[in-house]
Amino acid sequence: MVAFTQPTVLAVAIARGDRDEARSRFTDAEPLLEASADFQDVAARLAGRTMTAFTQDNLKDCVGLCFEAIESGVDIGVGSESVRWAWPTGVAAAAALRDLDLLDRLIDWVATKPKGHLSPVLRSELFLARAVRADIAGKPDPGLYAAAADQARAIGFTYALARARAGEAAALSSVG
Repeated sequence: MVAFTQPTVLAVAIARGDRDEARSRFTDAEPLLEASADFQDVAARLAGRTMTAFTQDNLKDCVGLCFEAIESGVDIGVGSESVRWAWPTGVAAAAALRDLDLLDRLIDWVATKPKGHLSPVLRSELFLARAVRADIAGKPDPGLYAAAADQARAIGFTYALARARAGEAAALSSVG
């Protein structure tokens, strides 16, 4: 197995808006992952490809790769780092495409898993995905963002907390 911690590094670079850094980090690690048949490396490679497609604005490819990554991640656990980073990236891509069907498929993929199989971070991201989906459907719901913020606060996930609070503010302003 190749030691690979890049999904987290890629996600941080993407969150900071440094798409070139994210692509560079994955480009350095991909040849090592490509040579491995280990389940964790396969899932990490697919998660890295998902995030790289997002940085290149290949949103449809990103969602397709996301589904491959999360399905491969089942072999190592739904709470794995690869699923933890690929799934929200796929959600962001589906949201950017404003594709409710893709969002529903992604949300259902996580929502139908046993609660004990989901990491607290993935549960927090699920709350955010539902809130974003409501926005795109034209039914902004500040309560969904508030629930996402509560979940993020409970686990100390400040990045998700900030995103949830920003979404809640936007939803509140749009509903009057």
